[in-house]
Amino acid sequence: MKLAEKWPKSKDVGTKTGTLRKKANMSHLKIGSKVRVLASYPPGHIRTPFFVRGKSGIVHDILGMYRNPENLAYGRVDADNKYLLRVLFKQKDLWQSYNGSGHDSIILDLYEHWLESSGIHI
Repeated sequence: MKLAEKWPKSKDVGTKTGTLRKKANMSHLKIGSKVRVLASYPPGHIRTPFFVRGKSGIVHDILGMYRNPENLAYGRVDADNKYLLRVLFKQKDLWQSYNGSGHDSIILDLYEHWLESSGIHI
């Protein structure tokens, strides 16, 4: 069994986190959607790692809605709400010199406004 198959889905976890959590099916992206992380480099406090920008992955889970941490970092308590998604990436797609198994992957929690859909659902 692959690690991604063992990783718990939010629907299977007994406790809910975040006061702004909403139904996962309200996101315009769905579990299994192929997405690409925006290759954007705005200044400021950004939660999206550089190494994943411009890379493609698969939505593994939708965790709910939370206040945008990029705004909260500057004390904007009225920060807009954004969906937080768990995205699976193949290691070989992230690291040019990766020599491990083609099945090796990592899962990152990314906000939906950093993701664009490829229009493909797996």
